[in-house]
Amino acid sequence: MSPGEKEPSALQHKARNEATVRFETIQAFEEQVTLFKYLSPVECHVMYKLTDKVHYEDGEAILVEGEPGTGLHIIESGEVIVSKKSREGGSVKLAVIGQYGHFGEMSILNNQPASTSIIASGPVDVLVMTRTQFTNLIQRSEALGVRILRALCEELSNRLREARRST
Repeated sequence: MSPGEKEPSALQHKARNEATVRFETIQAFEEQVTLFKYLSPVECHVMYKLTDKVHYEDGEAILVEGEPGTGLHIIESGEVIVSKKSREGGSVKLAVIGQYGHFGEMSILNNQPASTSIIASGPVDVLVMTRTQFTNLIQRSEALGVRILRALCEELSNRLREARRST
């Protein structure tokens, strides 16, 4: 630091850190979020701006099997456990989803109850886009919606193929 320069305040550090996280997340939307693989950088920025960040602590339920879905969720940081109720009354761990993975996309399409439970495994920050936000976006830009739905169909097809292999 040069003479006469002030040490940045805690508030300035926090604002700089939030800006860095926001920039990295928007960049990850372009490069790592499979649903957005056909979108331009500007469109990815729009998608980011349409989400709301929600924080969960270890063990908190984000989605509960059988209850209404809350929208598309993209993990900004941390990881979640995907589980399903077993016939014996317990739960079976199906998968772990990490940073920039997504879940809940079916709720934006068909408004059906969640087919699995999603539980925070440690602290998790999730970006959520509600069904209404998604529907409004598609109505404003059908071309954007088609590209997202194309990527979603590919993703669901891959999940189905993988599930069939593991049975």
